[in-house]
Amino acid sequence: MVSSGEVATDFCTQVAQEKKVAHLHILESDITSLNKMRLVLEKIKVPIIAVEEHRQFGSLGTVLKTLNLKSEIISYNVNDKWPIYGGSHYEVLDYLDFSISDLKKQVSKFLKG
Repeated sequence: MVSSGEVATDFCTQVAQEKKVAHLHILESDITSLNKMRLVLEKIKVPIIAVEEHRQFGSLGTVLKTLNLKSEIISYNVNDKWPIYGGSHYEVLDYLDFSISDLKKQVSKFLKG
């Protein structure tokens, strides 16, 4: 898993420990910064789950796909709904179908093949 963002990184840290999968946190997820990390990213030979609490358009997964890495890129991010109420960062993301329980399901499904 590769994460960008506070909540995404929190979720990935927990899931990585529980599911025994690798996690790389990226501070800067723009094309220029990721291109500088290309040598590191190209060493990853398994599919990458890009976890980010933003919409698909312009997301970490999209930028990683733009780099044409050899690994398959799977995006896990929020849906296209708009929040209809306030709340904590976690509550709003949960409303947008971005939750640790759903991420665990996605990772489990991926690990089963």
